[in-house]
Amino acid sequence: GDFERGEALVLAGAFPDLAEKYRAKAGRTLRSAQEGAPDDARLAGVLGLHEFESGDKGRARELLERATAGGEARPRVWYTLAHLRLLEAGAGVGATRPRVPAEDVPSILGPLEHAWRREPAMVVTYELLAELWRRCPDLPAEETIARLREGQRTFPRNTRFALAAFRVCVERGRREAALAILEDALPWTTEPEMRERLLQTRDALRRAGVTR
Repeated sequence: GDFERGEALVLAGAFPDLAEKYRAKAGRTLRSAQEGAPDDARLAGVLGLHEFESGDKGRARELLERATAGGEARPRVWYTLAHLRLLEAGAGVGATRPRVPAEDVPSILGPLEHAWRREPAMVVTYELLAELWRRCPDLPAEETIARLREGQRTFPRNTRFALAAFRVCVERGRREAALAILEDALPWTTEPEMRERLLQTRDALRRAGVTR
C-alpha cells in the first residue's frame, strides 16, 4: 500500500488520471490491511498520509493522531500532523494567513520537534516553522531563528526555503538574521535573475546599516 501510494505521488504531476487509479488502489490495500490490524501504528500512519493526500483531512488527522500516540513515527507522519494542526488552528493556510493563537503553538511545534529528531530531514518541516512564525509572532525569536538556520545549513541549495526564512525574519524585525540568511543563500543561487535580486536586496540592507 505504501509503495502504491508512492507511485501515485510520482505520477500525479504528469499523469493525474493514472495517479488517481494508483491512489484508489493504495486506499483499498491499506484499508483492507487495517481491518486485519486496527491497532498497528505504522499502518495507521501510512493510511493517514494516504487520506491526507486524498483530501480527507478529518480522517487523516484521526489516523495520524493514533499513529503518533506512542511517540514513534516516520518524519512525514509527524510533519503532516503538524501541518493539519496548523490548518485547523488558523482556519487554513492561504493569502490571508490568519493569526494562530499562542495557545495552539505547542500542539504544532511538538510534532515538528519529533520530525527534526528523525531521519530523513525534510525541508518542509522548516518551511512550516517559517509559516508558523509569520502567523504567530509570539514564537521565541532566537530559538526560531536558530532552527531556521539549521534548515538552511541542511538544505543550502533550496532557495525557496531561504527566501521564506529571510522574509519572516524581516517581518519580525530581525534584519541581521535576514541578512545572514541572504548572504548564505547567494553562493548556491545560480539562476541569474534571482541572484541579481538577492544581491540588490543584500546591498540595500547593507546601505541601511544592517550587519551580520
